[in-house]
Amino acid sequence: MIGTEAEIKTTGEGTDRLTYSFDSITPDKSMSALATDVLTYDRTRGTYRHEMTTKVTFHQELKVSSLEYSDAFTYNNHPPGRGVQYGWQAAREDWGIFTGPNGKIYRHPISIGLLLGQGWYCSPSPSVWMLYPSRGVLPAWEHLEPVDPAWVIVCHWGHDYHNVVRWEQGRSFKAGEQFVIRYAMAGYTTEEGERYFQRSEKNPLHAKIGESSEWLVGTVVPSLYAFPICEPAGTTFDELQSARNPFNGWHYIGNYFCDREVGRSDRYSLRLEGPAKVSGQFYHNMIDNYADRYLCTFWLKTRGVQGKLTATFKYAYADKPCDTYELPITGDTDWQEISFVTSVPKMTADNSDSSELIIQHEGVGTVWFDDFSVRPLGDDEQVDEHIPGR
Repeated sequence: MIGTEAEIKTTGEGTDRLTYSFDSITPDKSMSALATDVLTYDRTRGTYRHEMTTKVTFHQELKVSSLEYSDAFTYNNHPPGRGVQYGWQAAREDWGIFTGPNGKIYRHPISIGLLLGQGWYCSPSPSVWMLYPSRGVLPAWEHLEPVDPAWVIVCHWGHDYHNVVRWEQGRSFKAGEQFVIRYAMAGYTTEEGERYFQRSEKNPLHAKIGESSEWLVGTVVPSLYAFPICEPAGTTFDELQSARNPFNGWHYIGNYFCDREVGRSDRYSLRLEGPAKVSGQFYHNMIDNYADRYLCTFWLKTRGVQGKLTATFKYAYADKPCDTYELPITGDTDWQEISFVTSVPKMTADNSDSSELIIQHEGVGTVWFDDFSVRPLGDDEQVDEHIPGR
């Protein structure tokens, strides 16, 4: 659905019932949605409550597999990266608690990791999905209407929650047909959260993690129990993570090896035996996203390299913004710095959450990759770029 901020209509200013409404339509005009948010103060809990109603209208016959009704960002549930100067309150929720399809209360660790079963069904409405614990208010989503089971997907290692009405076999809608989705984003008290947690059981989809690789997605890392994550404040590859335990951060993916003998200032790096490709992604909350310019830095070492070697730094989910550099590095070379000034991580309407560094080696030979970092630059700060061939 698309629209502009100017199209949001507001009523009830200065009262205890504030209403926002927004009418939007898909680019192909096949369906539209009228969304209404009623914001009230929940005097029982002492918190605010957003009750959302979305009326979807189909303008042509369509068969759809799902309708996403909320994609909420909860930036405070995990701290930012260690390079962030401006932090925020350390809410630090560790668990998601939800009403399962059988009406039981389940919990799951908040971590993207390599876990199979990132998505699961809640019970038909009404059902609850919430974050736990919190020193103050616990964020909660209440699925109210329709009675179809809600499907919850956890992305971005616990910062991004997709709430979806999903039909595995698809559902057909006729032209002119309407479909209503009603849900609430609410705040629960710590006492309510504790009661839910005490009633909860471990999510069956996660119960066997660490016991069997069948429950893990291991095709994108060399080892399920020794893989690196992407820390933009400084990834040195000296620390490896394990899918046995929840962790914070995106893991590097691709066909690479964790080298424990060769490193720029230690004995740790990533090794690419060409042809090979590796990518590291990070969420923008991990850097100080208050700048227009950033310095992206990493180091490469090569042995017997022939063929094309490319570095790409881009927004993770679109072709732009993107900076691409062909690196004319061949043969045997010692560690050399690659650094460039970029605006890719700058938050805009088209670049809202993640950036990704991709190193692609299309030829033969060995490339070692080490000491990746991204940092914001001051308005008047001048730095030297190091780009081979320039």
